[in-house]
Amino acid sequence: MAKFFFHVANGDELRDEAGIDLNSLKEAREEALLTASELLGGDGPFWSLATWSVRVTDEAGKDVFSVKVAMERP
Repeated sequence: MAKFFFHVANGDELRDEAGIDLNSLKEAREEALLTASELLGGDGPFWSLATWSVRVTDEAGKDVFSVKVAMERP
């Protein structure tokens, strides 16, 4: 089991100080997608941002991967 942290960034970064213990990198990817999906739920402020990301780090603070969201208007 490893601890992963899910930081949300759009220029400024909302840091995840608690993290989540997960069994695998696959579970961390699923959690990152779930986090992005929850932030897009409803009419929240994340719909008005051009780009933002969920940056995932490990316990040592090393970047593992990022899920980037880009909003385009026709």
